[in-house]
Amino acid sequence: IWDFLQRHLQMDLGLFTSTSSFISPQNYGHGIMTKKTKKGKITINRERCKGCYMCVETCPNDMIEVDEPPNKKGYSPARFKENVSEGEKGCIACAQCATVCPEVAIEVYRAQ
Repeated sequence: IWDFLQRHLQMDLGLFTSTSSFISPQNYGHGIMTKKTKKGKITINRERCKGCYMCVETCPNDMIEVDEPPNKKGYSPARFKENVSEGEKGCIACAQCATVCPEVAIEVYRAQ
């Protein structure tokens, strides 16, 4: 039930900080924070992708870009940025990209 409450606090009350730390309700106002880390990875099926780039626009951390070599159908598909540069947050496995993909070409994986 605690995970359920954390998700709803995140969405409804915005109690997450910019560094992805969660302020628990018991410690709110006391300066005690627990680190909430969530890492992810996506795979994009190059042959299924038709290059609409809705995923590129949707990704909150800009982890998806256009891949230059075209696929067999002639489209330039989207590509996941494997390497995270200094200062970038990386993939958080939010699955927004997979949700907006009209071709169902994206799979999201969350690290345990």
